[in-house]
Amino acid sequence: MADLPPDFRWLPEYDDILQAIASTDIVQTEWSKLRDIIKFKIKENIDLFLSQAKPPPPPAASPPLTLSNGGLKLPPFPVRQLNILIPVQAPVSYMNKEQAEQMRQYIYAELDEIDENSPFTIQRVCELCLNPMRHYKSVGKYLRAMEKSLLVTSTWDSFPKSSGDEIDTKVPLNIVGVPSGTSSVPATPLFSPIPFLHSDARRSKSRSPPPSPLALGAAAAGQAEMLAPKALGLVDELDDPSPGHMSDHPTAISSVTSVAENDSQPFIQSLDQRFVKAEATPDAQAEDHAMAVDTEPESKENVG
Repeated sequence: MADLPPDFRWLPEYDDILQAIASTDIVQTEWSKLRDIIKFKIKENIDLFLSQAKPPPPPAASPPLTLSNGGLKLPPFPVRQLNILIPVQAPVSYMNKEQAEQMRQYIYAELDEIDENSPFTIQRVCELCLNPMRHYKSVGKYLRAMEKSLLVTSTWDSFPKSSGDEIDTKVPLNIVGVPSGTSSVPATPLFSPIPFLHSDARRSKSRSPPPSPLALGAAAAGQAEMLAPKALGLVDELDDPSPGHMSDHPTAISSVTSVAENDSQPFIQSLDQRFVKAEATPDAQAEDHAMAVDTEPESKENVG
């Protein structure tokens, strides 16, 4: 069944059905009935385009102008002929009655293939039925837009809307945007930073950590709780960074450090302390004695 049934009659209330679906995306009409309504509107819109939209005038047949220097060609150019080696043709924007009728039968066949429920893009289809000339000025572009809207495999009921999507506007909100009520515990879980006993001493203490969202919610509801005092952290770089270590108040390192005066030694030692004299061995003593004996005759000859 590609065309409309013979017993179909258009009623004024059908426009209200299309307008309700285009505005709310809620379908409360059977698909068999809605499909006939869409077919009737498509046929009506095709007649509207063919009666009002006029094709643009053909380009002038005058040859392009050729400049003497360099051989530069200026428009208008002649119409390009169809290349038989390339079977794919460009989409036709302005159609005649026969072309539009062929495209209409193709769209009707797509509508008949959807036999279970309304397509997922039913809201867009209804918008094209109600306002065909809002975005398109030619029948070819309008029919291709309708065709793309029907090339879907999912139905409208494949993605039901959850009840959480609707926002309850009856609940009053306070300044920070949290619903005002007697309970300070939020309905949704809020994540807060994990409090550590101390932080790394190498990091700067100038920036304060972000406040906990739970503390902000309690303060906004008027039930602020007393927070535990913050630990002072490490006293200095020589303090013990082991877990569980806390300091009550800062203490200077010089006040807890003591150095014994008797055991103090200079950092740079003397030459006598840094260099040790080598001890003479028996072999070294014998070698020195032999050298002394050899030099005695030579010294006597030199003297004589």
